[in-house]
Amino acid sequence: ARGPALQAALAAGRDGLAKGDSRAARGAFERALAIEPGQKEATAGLARAKNLDQVLALVDEGSNLEKAGQLAGATAKYRAALALDAET
Repeated sequence: ARGPALQAALAAGRDGLAKGDSRAARGAFERALAIEPGQKEATAGLARAKNLDQVLALVDEGSNLEKAGQLAGATAKYRAALALDAET
């Protein structure tokens, strides 16, 4: 049945995002879109998954700069991450 398979794929995509696993998230959201093309959550999730590695790297860089007392640099990294993914 389409409904349970779609829900499972969406849940796997959300889980991948939460764990920082862009590959798993991307695959799951692509499965969801194969089941229901244009599905809103899957479309948004896939976009987030495609940017996830870059977003996480920017957040890490920002955190390191913040710990080093370089607040302006940290702010710039955090803003760059938010520009790519406001849900970060």
